[in-house]
This record gives sequence, C-alpha cells and structure tokens, in this order.
Amino acid sequence: MAAGSGKKRGTGGLVGNYYVRPTTDTPPGSDSNNGPSRTPASATLQKASTVATAGQTVGFLAGNYPGRGDVVSSSGTAGNPITYISEVQWGARLIGIAGQTCNNGYFGRLVNHGSWNIFDGFEIDMTLCNAGGTDTSWQFGLYTNAQNVTVKRCWLHHLCTNLTQYNLLENAAIGGGLLNHDWWNDGSPNNTLFDRCLVHDAGPISQSSTHLHTVSLTGAGGTITNCIIYNSVGEGIAMWHGATTEHIVNNVLYNIKGNGITAGAGDSGLVAGGNANTRVNNNIIHTAAGHGLKEEGTVGSGGNANSFINNICFNCAQGASLFINATSSGTTTGDPLFVSTSTPDFHLQAGSPGINTGTATLAPSTDFSGATRPQGATYDRGAYEQ
Repeated sequence: MAAGSGKKRGTGGLVGNYYVRPTTDTPPGSDSNNGPSRTPASATLQKASTVATAGQTVGFLAGNYPGRGDVVSSSGTAGNPITYISEVQWGARLIGIAGQTCNNGYFGRLVNHGSWNIFDGFEIDMTLCNAGGTDTSWQFGLYTNAQNVTVKRCWLHHLCTNLTQYNLLENAAIGGGLLNHDWWNDGSPNNTLFDRCLVHDAGPISQSSTHLHTVSLTGAGGTITNCIIYNSVGEGIAMWHGATTEHIVNNVLYNIKGNGITAGAGDSGLVAGGNANTRVNNNIIHTAAGHGLKEEGTVGSGGNANSFINNICFNCAQGASLFINATSSGTTTGDPLFVSTSTPDFHLQAGSPGINTGTATLAPSTDFSGATRPQGATYDRGAYEQ
C-alpha cells in the first residue's frame, strides 16, 4: 500500500495506566489480570475497558487480537476521556475469527457504548469475518452509540466482501458499515469526531447497495475530517435518521457505488427541521456512480439550509450535485490529479485544482499525515495538504 493511501506506522514506548498484549506474545496477555504493566497485561479491549477510568490511557502492544466483538461500556468525563491507543499506529489489529459469529448483539468488531472515549491508531480488519460466506452477524467494523467519542488515525477495511454473505444482508435489507455513529436518541449534539481514518472496501465492489454505507452519522453534531474512503458499494459518507449540524471537511472519496456524500434525514430519530446547518467543505469525490454531493429526505431551508463549499466532484455519473434547499459555491468538476488511484496514493500532483483552493471555514489544522494546514497561500482540498 502506498504512502499516500494513508498507511503510516509509528514507534512504541507509550506510557499508559493499563496495557493489553496479544495472547500469542511471550509472555502472553491474559484477562485474568487487569494489565497494570506490559507484563502482566490483559488480552482484550473489553477487559481493559472494565478497569480503565476517566483520564486514563490503555496502551495496546502491536499484534493480532482475534475476537467475536469487543464491547466498551465505561465512560470518561469532559476533559478526562478514556484513551485506548495502539502503541504503533495500525500495529494493534482487531480481527475477526474465521467461521465464528459476532456475539455482542450489535454486530460489530468494536462496539462502543461509553461517552468521552478516544480510540486511536487501531486496525480493524474484517476480512476473516467474511470467511463463512453465510454469516450475517458481522455488519459493522466500529459501531458507536454514545456522545463525545473520537475515532482517529484508525484503519478499517474489508467488511462483507464475500458476495454470498453480502447478498444475504442486502436481500434482508440489513444495514451496516465500517465506521458508524448511531446516536439519535434525543436530538442533542453527540460531538462525534472521525479524523484521519483510512476506510475502504465495504461490500463487494462489483455490487451497489442502498443499505451498506462505508461511513455514517445518524445523530446531531458529528464531524468527519481528513478521512480517506474508497471502494464502497453504498454511500461514501451517509447522514440519515437524526443527522443534523454535521461538519464534513477535507475528506477524499474514491470509487463509490452510491453518492459520494449524502446529507439527509428521515425515518427513526428524525428531528424537527431535519438535517439542517450541515457544512460540507473542501472534499474531493472522484468516481461515484451516483451524485458527488446530494441532499435527501427532510433538510433545512432558509437560514438553516445546509451548505456545500469548495468541493471537487470528478467523474460522478449522475452529476456533481443534487440539492433540495442547500446553498453551494466553489464546486468544480475537473480531475483532482491524485498521484495514483490504482496504488492508491491520494496526494495531489502539481497543478491540481485542489491546491490552494479550499476554504478556511471549518478546515482542520492538520492533514491526514499530521502536517500543518495550510502550507501554501490557503487551504487545499482533500485529505492531504501539499
């Protein structure tokens, strides 16, 4: 995988309050202890979450962590979150177990019910969950239904790519996705942040889905920044149910079989006024079978209308955009000139229309790789700053 696809590893040495290590290590991790040090360390995220408290950090040593679905229920507090971090970015690999079903009732490899939690640097590899072909219990990579949750620098991939498994889910109208926030309880802001995540291969890319979406927000006040999303059978980024007041800024979406970014609201959880005051800025959508940008369902109007500023929509089969009430400016349709879509490498080449053409409004202070924004006269579009 090329550097521009987002893959980056760091070094170990994190000082944490608790530690988790694979059972294949010497000595092995074990949930018979609380993981007060690297030796002894716990063996699972779920065990660590039962001992960590507000303001504490749980460090994960590099290696494979097979499981049938870890569930986190403990919460941090405002200003004192609980941080779960891979000591080496993408070194701690949460994987499924071939031929075994998800056993947590929420159908995800990592399910979070706790507020004020941070998940940093994990790989969530769903490949083995596809092995059986007839197992419909694996529907999510990371699923969270709490408030004030941050997922950053994570790599999530290969959900439901087995065609037989996919058809069973699709025919039953069962939804899912790799990175999903599912809070629509009362319309209050959830303050979810998905930042600098690499998310790809949701479903068999030969298909097209109305139920399986790669990244989704279903409650109020979420933010998605600096994410790279590609090979999606459904929407690249979907906002629905009680979604409203979302910020979708400086992301890259490539090879999307639905719409690139859909701002909508409807069905269970719909709040008064629908999806309103959502801001979609500085994104690049390259190759979508639907629209690059779209509004659906119940959306804001007038002073509460959604806005789409300085996005690139290239090679979108149904057009750059289809809006109901939104305001839009600065949308362009030229080739963004990625270094490579086959490798892939989503850095921008010299001469790209995305360089120095973004808006400063809501732009993140760093890019996917952690480089400072802006580097030039103003902000770039997409996940990388040149």
